[in-house]
Amino acid sequence: MPPRFERSRCIQCGNCVYVCGKWIFYFDEKQEGILRKHMKRCVHCFACQDLCPTGAIRIVLPKKTKE
Repeated sequence: MPPRFERSRCIQCGNCVYVCGKWIFYFDEKQEGILRKHMKRCVHCFACQDLCPTGAIRIVLPKKTKE
């Protein structure tokens, strides 16, 4: 699952932009600041979540099903 991003909590610090090696987050000055793209590239490393000072980013892993 892609990271959940709560825009109302985002303070535009840019930590997620700089830490993500998959370029999921980017800063767009002409629009709304921090934006997301290529969400399917997320490898659930938790770096963006861990560095977000306001908790605007949450990674929720899918529940494992019993086989």
